[in-house]
Amino acid sequence: MRLGLTSHFYVGKTSQDARRDLYPYYREYLRPKTPGGRGWLIDSDQFEAAAGPTGALMTGSPQEVIDKILTEREPLGIDRFMSQIDFGGMPPSMVNASIELLATEVAPVIRKETATSPPTT
Repeated sequence: MRLGLTSHFYVGKTSQDARRDLYPYYREYLRPKTPGGRGWLIDSDQFEAAAGPTGALMTGSPQEVIDKILTEREPLGIDRFMSQIDFGGMPPSMVNASIELLATEVAPVIRKETATSPPTT
């Protein structure tokens, strides 16, 4: 059986840049849009926990994102990763830069690493 992992995704040149740049947009994306509406306010500590090595948010430097994807692959046996890249009103330049780093730095390493070792379950 094939198994995939999906996550909100943003990769920056450094982990610090990625987190700093993404936080206001992620906060906007998650906040309730109407009184009593769905969503929640995420503070910086909660964001950092979600963005950290064991958190569900795939954000950071290219190497940090590679490490998170490969780390999740081992216990879960995933063989697909799907990401939501554009959310919270991010400007196109930010989205495009993240996609560029995904295509040029993250994906090639993931492909190489996963081609030589099938996922374990």
